[in-house]
Amino acid sequence: MKKIYLIFLLLISTLSAQDFKLKLNFAGEWLFKTGDDLKWLDPNFDDSQWIKIKVPATFESQGFENYDGFAWYRLHFDLPPNLLKEEIILLLGSIDDADETYLNGVKVGETGKFPPERRTEWTTLRAYQLPKGLLKEKNNVLAVRVCDFGFDGGIFKGPVGLILKKDFDIKVKENNKPHRSAKALVSTNGFTAIVYNTEKHQITSMYEHIYKVISSGIYTRNFINSANFIVELDGKEYDLSKISEDEIGYINGTNIIFASYRKLGIQTFYFAPFQIDAPVLVAICKINKKYKQSKIYFKANTIQGEITSEDKLDDVMDIQNLQIKKVVKSKTVKRSDGTGGEVEKRIFIAIASSRTREEIERFSNLTENDQIIEDEIKFWENFIKQAHFNLKLTKKEAELFRQSLAIIKMAQCREKGTSYGQILASLPPGEWTYCWVRDGAYAINGLIELGYFDEAKSALEFMLKARTGFYKKFIHEDGKDYGVKRDYKITVCKYYGDGVEESDHNENGPNIELDGFGLFLWTFGNYVEKSGDLEFAITYWDTLTTKIADVLISSIDKLGVIRAESGPWERHLPGKHYAYTTITAIKGLKSIAKIAELLKDKTAEKFYNSFADSILKSFLKNFVDENKAIKGTIEAKNDNDFEYFDASVVEAINFNLIPADDEIAKKTIEAIKNNLKIKNRFGFFRVNNGDWYDRQEWIFIDLRLSVAMKKAGFKKDAEQILNWVTSQSNLNYNLIAELYDEWNSDYQGQYPMVGFGAGAYILALLEIKK
Repeated sequence: MKKIYLIFLLLISTLSAQDFKLKLNFAGEWLFKTGDDLKWLDPNFDDSQWIKIKVPATFESQGFENYDGFAWYRLHFDLPPNLLKEEIILLLGSIDDADETYLNGVKVGETGKFPPERRTEWTTLRAYQLPKGLLKEKNNVLAVRVCDFGFDGGIFKGPVGLILKKDFDIKVKENNKPHRSAKALVSTNGFTAIVYNTEKHQITSMYEHIYKVISSGIYTRNFINSANFIVELDGKEYDLSKISEDEIGYINGTNIIFASYRKLGIQTFYFAPFQIDAPVLVAICKINKKYKQSKIYFKANTIQGEITSEDKLDDVMDIQNLQIKKVVKSKTVKRSDGTGGEVEKRIFIAIASSRTREEIERFSNLTENDQIIEDEIKFWENFIKQAHFNLKLTKKEAELFRQSLAIIKMAQCREKGTSYGQILASLPPGEWTYCWVRDGAYAINGLIELGYFDEAKSALEFMLKARTGFYKKFIHEDGKDYGVKRDYKITVCKYYGDGVEESDHNENGPNIELDGFGLFLWTFGNYVEKSGDLEFAITYWDTLTTKIADVLISSIDKLGVIRAESGPWERHLPGKHYAYTTITAIKGLKSIAKIAELLKDKTAEKFYNSFADSILKSFLKNFVDENKAIKGTIEAKNDNDFEYFDASVVEAINFNLIPADDEIAKKTIEAIKNNLKIKNRFGFFRVNNGDWYDRQEWIFIDLRLSVAMKKAGFKKDAEQILNWVTSQSNLNYNLIAELYDEWNSDYQGQYPMVGFGAGAYILALLEIKK
């Protein structure tokens, strides 16, 4: 079988041919034909009747509107003689959706999957290393078979051409240094989420809730599409949405987004204040430089129309009828000597939620607080001071630690009712604005370890009061029942904002994930043990046993481990036997046994410990391979199988189920280092042989692996990973990403991540820096 050299890389939107030292630039006219015939890969095929189209560009934009399906591109080119002996990379930019690429009749690469498998890789840069001797000096023929599954298609984005491998490698190395790629900051107070876009230099969102999906089919509204200040200085107008900030970020350890424009002497501040239990945006503009004349304006495009700082209070608030009409109020501060005009303007925008007199009055009082920024900073200082830990952190680590605590605080919903207490997996602009048990467990445990027991208890109680149980029975298309099969309390996936179970159901059915049951018990047990709140355990003991712990016991199959299900990476049914799920089950059962011990219930303690020990014995039998390493699934039989290597298995070490000095622990970490580590980086994929999402660097995996490495004696590796994540996050407003691009380490996926980001980082610090 001929070896195919493939390098799968993600292309960010700003890349172009100028970013690479292309030896041949293929941007321009190519030959093109719709349809599919493998004869078209033959370099001798007569393509003289094919039409010409431009590359890179979608073929829909060039006369093939609404065409979906197969199409072929061909290009004839000569090669400069001096390149014949060089190692060459063929760059084909981004192709929507999948491709197979041939040079002179030889397949040199493929990305994505054609029907019937259909896997899109439309964001992935095609970078194929060409076998030596394949290129020739005259009449090379490049043939690219593409398939578009819908919407735009084709070779739509560059760079397109040939580059020396050594130049390509240099570019890869350059792009793997810590750098800024995040494009937004978020501020919340547990009621509303405000997003500031650093490319548009303005507020682009103000959501009526911090979660984006209220219930099935009902989505949170965005009240603001754009909002920013405009200043007039000595007769000249400056629209701040048209000017790049000299400095932009958070006041560290707070939710206050600040920007400075040094040349103009201007500062702006945007935040959702914790000083009020309502969805409110505060926007403040200060002019610190003296001008003969200065004026500050504010404009916002909202779902209620345009509002400005010039709106009169009577047009905005109607106290008698308990209405906030245009939901804005402004306050102007002038120089004390009356000269120079305005030096500060404060804008307050509220989303009328309950429309009560008290709400109107609270909002009105807030607008009269001349120390509103100082008071907000004081709130955050007091919150951060509550953290109980004794670690010697570097300046960079301390900054990220404080902001991570702030992110978790911002991600906890404070609305009264069924939404209260939930901690989201990510905040906007990220899309994972749901409460997942898995993500939540790491955020809550971070809070517990630092002594934030009130916040942790509220998060646990949200899950205990949520409406679940919709998947007690579920008959899949194969006719089998994959339901939980008994009454249960913890969701099989995540929760809507209103506290109702959501299973990520699609055409392939729901996710039935059982790791949440063990993770919840781990978290609940840690809370009770650290806080001493035995009353909480007594209150929910029946639920903890019959609807959570006993669910795990009933899920043990004939192999003695937790049955096949959707697993930590949310694979749809019928699922597999995932090591992570069984690991969390063992930890969860040991945790409830510990609670029973604290409650002096010897029978329950013995009962749950016996099952934990039995499952652990079966786990070692079924998941530890001949090399003494833990594999990801039972179904993966050899190391080339998908998910044979799964970095989440290190939780067996982190949960002290496998002693850190045991051979299994060391062999497992070595196997992950050898098979999942990203080349030239400190980070890791989550599993082997996966798709684009699996193939990126997973920050949660980095952080949990660093903990296991520290425990198992790989101290240097652990510190390198921690330093890498810290440095990257510092440059990205101290927000932690879900993923780093496998090629250039840009932020990918969702951010800021909460449990898989801020919580995991805090837990890593507590282990590695102790």
